[in-house]
Amino acid sequence: MKGRDKWYSFLLIGLALLLASSVVGCPAPPVNGEQVIDALDTDNLLDIGHNQPDKIVTVEGDIVRTYYAIGSKGQPTFLNFHDPYEGYFTAVIWGDDRGKFPANPESYYLYKKVRIKDKIE
Repeated sequence: MKGRDKWYSFLLIGLALLLASSVVGCPAPPVNGEQVIDALDTDNLLDIGHNQPDKIVTVEGDIVRTYYAIGSKGQPTFLNFHDPYEGYFTAVIWGDDRGKFPANPESYYLYKKVRIKDKIE
């Protein structure tokens, strides 16, 4: 997959996972054989997103970079698991959903291990 297409795929994956999911600051151990996928396992995440779009997955990793694009359309908050973020999984919290998260999620989640659970679309 080319660089720009891959970036958009990971952005879409992050968006899909965050739309109806919760992010937790202190992840609990997996329950009932739940599979937890490392946020840096990009090949596995892309494979699931393309081949098993209805599967509920749990993605876990350390937030190493954040950005609140307050002046952008939708006011997204980006939670990056890799720096540089290009080509890697990124979670997105849209401005309309910020109230569902702790105040200033861009600061709150920075340098914390988080777990996100939902479908990859």
